[in-house]
Amino acid sequence: SGATAGILMLFFVVVLSDVISVVPIGTLTGVLFMVVLSTFCWDTFRLLPKIPRGDAFVIVETTVLAVVFNLAVGVVVGSVTLATFDAWERGAGFKVVKADRTEVVVYAPLATLFFGTTKDFARAFAPGGDPATCVVDM
Repeated sequence: SGATAGILMLFFVVVLSDVISVVPIGTLTGVLFMVVLSTFCWDTFRLLPKIPRGDAFVIVETTVLAVVFNLAVGVVVGSVTLATFDAWERGAGFKVVKADRTEVVVYAPLATLFFGTTKDFARAFAPGGDPATCVVDM
């Protein structure tokens, strides 16, 4: 498994560093390449057409960036892209229900309030037409 390969690789590098120093770089590269091939989840590509487009894009983007640059770049850019897609989706579904009562108006957001939804939240208020008492039901 991937965990076993990682633990053994760590053991070899920490404990057997003198032995590894005599092994040619090409051989070490081949071993690392085989570890990557055996630990990568190849079923992911079969599932790409079945998952949301944003998630599929992030998987492909992270994989390509990890191969071209390195894993750290792929993970950071993929995380930022996924956070952006998530904020966009949450912001698109934001609604506020307004309930008028005799001397009170109640505003109830129907989704999570966060930085991407603040403009929609502010637009829901009608300061000139609302009574003196407003309640925001979170």
